[in-house]
Amino acid sequence: MIAKSVLAAGALALALPAGAGAQGIGDAAWRISPQISNYTFGKGANETTVSQSAVPIAMIVPLSGRLTFDVATAFATTRVESGNNVSEITGLTDTQLRFNYTIGTDAVVLTAGLNVPTGQYEVEQDAIAAAGQIGNDFLAMPVSSYGNGIAGTGGIAIARPLGSWNLGLGGSFRRSTEFGAFQQSDDVLRFQPADEIRVRIGADRLAFGGRVVLGLIYSAFGEDVAATTTYSTGDRIIGQAALDMPLGIGQLFVSGWHLQRMEGEQIGGIAPPEGISNISAGYGMTFGSLFVEPNVEARRWSIDGTGAGSLAYIGLRTRLTLGPLLVFPSVSVGSGSLESQVGSTDLSGFKGGLAFRLK
Repeated sequence: MIAKSVLAAGALALALPAGAGAQGIGDAAWRISPQISNYTFGKGANETTVSQSAVPIAMIVPLSGRLTFDVATAFATTRVESGNNVSEITGLTDTQLRFNYTIGTDAVVLTAGLNVPTGQYEVEQDAIAAAGQIGNDFLAMPVSSYGNGIAGTGGIAIARPLGSWNLGLGGSFRRSTEFGAFQQSDDVLRFQPADEIRVRIGADRLAFGGRVVLGLIYSAFGEDVAATTTYSTGDRIIGQAALDMPLGIGQLFVSGWHLQRMEGEQIGGIAPPEGISNISAGYGMTFGSLFVEPNVEARRWSIDGTGAGSLAYIGLRTRLTLGPLLVFPSVSVGSGSLESQVGSTDLSGFKGGLAFRLK
């Protein structure tokens, strides 16, 4: 969820397609980014490991000076090990198709998207534990869902300068169809995802020799339906800010975001509100064709105002230029804890990635 929802809303103006340039499949931009995440909590007989390896693939094609098309999917393996019990899901995720069309000379973009159900559905009983960890916002797995059924999205984004600021406003509506989500003996549990309305507002400007980006996203959801039971996950608000500026021999990058999920309804009761705050900082330096950025990150999770978890990372990102190919290796190690009414459980984490971009 977070890996997909926490976008640079303030950079709407920068993300709008250019009015001219190369066109056609031969000018497509490709990105392939293998990633791994591993978390271990508890000790001894109570130790549980949650891991995921994923290979997201994306392509952006400029069909004309005003129209672009992009497609994205991923192949992922999610595994949960607790004692002698193993739960695993492996397969392709859904495929997202999207068209963006720029209107006139103003920065107005219309978007139409389609979620194609190429992912794995009808999760078996022994894979439910793995399925339950995929969308964990606090752990923030590279792939947050294998399948969501056929869904269509329509949206509009507008970006305009206002003095020294670039302002952006966007809105979208998503509707999904019912699909078979879980295998229960000889029956399949049908699931109808809720409709979603999303509003985004953002701003960016030059500051301190670099750039400041601010953003706010509000997502309102209807009711999910599982078999004959309805419930609500709760609306979400995401606020974010980032600063990128030169400092000394390198470039300083500082960013933060906060996700607030409102009270919702779950099967059998109320889903209490929860919040996740994240702050990160990195310092990038360039040595010839090599870019190096040591970085730190801290995350805090609360449920109904009570602390539920914390996690801190230290890592290193680099960028290599190999002819027309850009390579982005990264690695981070972290430690923290999960908290509950019965006490605290140690948590350790590792994540790594190796992204490739070709244009």
